[in-house]
Amino acid sequence: MLKTMTKRMSIWWKFKQLDRTYQPLLEKAVAFENRDALLKLEEQYWYQTACLLEERRELRKAQMMGVTSSPHRRHTGNGNSSYSPYQPQGRFGSERDITYQHQEAAWKLIALILSGLTTLGFLFWILAVNPSTRLVYLPWLP
Repeated sequence: MLKTMTKRMSIWWKFKQLDRTYQPLLEKAVAFENRDALLKLEEQYWYQTACLLEERRELRKAQMMGVTSSPHRRHTGNGNSSYSPYQPQGRFGSERDITYQHQEAAWKLIALILSGLTTLGFLFWILAVNPSTRLVYLPWLP
């Protein structure tokens, strides 16, 4: 479960980085009225978005099947990966689904962090603050 959550957060972070990278470049191309650069940037942006959506879809598919391994990929000469033709290709999720899943993953991460902090605080109280179970002497506590 932790491996799946970290993969989902990784994909979410890649989406954020993609927006942070391409949005200023797209705005600059529009401001300078450079149509060729704008078309090239848009093509790269949507290609990388489609790759991330496919990665997210495969993660969801693996999660539904109970497997967290990534599918087999072939690497082409230009560094891009292509999927095996024998694997069925599904449709991409909607933007609303993506946003909901990112929010859900973020809330799960926040809940995990808060539960960890609560557990550490409770252990600190038991081991250092509570007079009947104190194992650690702290000079500033009575």
